[in-house]
Amino acid sequence: MTYFDFKKSFGIQYKHILPILILIFLTSCGNCSNQKDGFLDEMLQGKSKTKQAIVENVVVEEKSHKITLPVTLKASEEVDIKMQQEGTIDRMLVNKGESIEVGQPLFRLAEDEIRIKLAQLRSEQKDAQETLEKNSYYQKNKDRLFEEGRIDRATYDNLDSEVTSNETKVEKMGQSITELEDVLTNSAVISEVNGIVTKIEANTGLVISKGQIVLKVSKIDPIIASFNVHADEGSFLKQGMEIGIMVTAYTGRPFPAKITKIDDKPDSLEVIASLENPNNLLEPGMTGSAEFTTGKKERLFIIPQSAVFKEKRNHYVFKVVDGIARKVPVIRGNNRENSVEIVGGLNDEDIVVVSGQEELKDGDAVDIWGK
Repeated sequence: MTYFDFKKSFGIQYKHILPILILIFLTSCGNCSNQKDGFLDEMLQGKSKTKQAIVENVVVEEKSHKITLPVTLKASEEVDIKMQQEGTIDRMLVNKGESIEVGQPLFRLAEDEIRIKLAQLRSEQKDAQETLEKNSYYQKNKDRLFEEGRIDRATYDNLDSEVTSNETKVEKMGQSITELEDVLTNSAVISEVNGIVTKIEANTGLVISKGQIVLKVSKIDPIIASFNVHADEGSFLKQGMEIGIMVTAYTGRPFPAKITKIDDKPDSLEVIASLENPNNLLEPGMTGSAEFTTGKKERLFIIPQSAVFKEKRNHYVFKVVDGIARKVPVIRGNNRENSVEIVGGLNDEDIVVVSGQEELKDGDAVDIWGK
């Protein structure tokens, strides 16, 4: 075996080589130490990138599917208030747009004019009664009167029809007198409906003919709510079904309604519901919503309110998937005491961050607590 001889090759003794070897070794160990420290630092820094967060599993619930649709209130009927007898309106007691109730006076007729007409009718009735009595006498004695020449053939032949005509005239006059007497007793014309005065068509001081429209009234008890619903969602609706109506003007106060009519339209149904309105609280033109539940079930995901955060107009949560935080958009439903219903964006087995999401961003590694 051949050995390398420093002394022969370089003329250096071993005792001179030893310090050099020790120096090389120490230098090499110093580099190893630096490399070791760098490796540990790198390990610690990597560990510090993992974020801590508290998480919970979503809670899944099922409930009946609820539909809310916009509605508009309308009058259930348009009513014309007409003159029952020819006369003059002395005073109008309501104004356009005014809410009226059953039994409320609407306008007052001129009483002096009614008295004059009544006196005239009574006089005419008296004359007609005398004529009837005379012709009735002739009718009973027409054969003798004809033989005596006191009546001619034409009078003889027409006596039966004449008496009938006289009787009809006297009867009609009696009816007119009775009606005028009633008008005089109740010269103020009263409303027979609950509603709103939509138009005044007659002026005071002018003679108004019998049957002429004086007022137009929108009947609002009951009042109706109309809305449209997609044919598929409204397939379970039936006449007589009770639903709830929320009116914007009365926030938080539901009004019970009953469906009275359903009309088929292309791809939709027009639904009419009736609401009792005895105090005229509701008026045509008011808006609100119809609320009812269908036979369908919808799945809700219940999570703590602290899990949801908002950016601009959208709501988000952090889901933890395989130890990684994933920011996902969600659709909020109703709030509960300390939780919120999520109607879109989550699945049955999801785990969401409920605390610590302030320090998270999408893609961060997460140490989870509370699962």
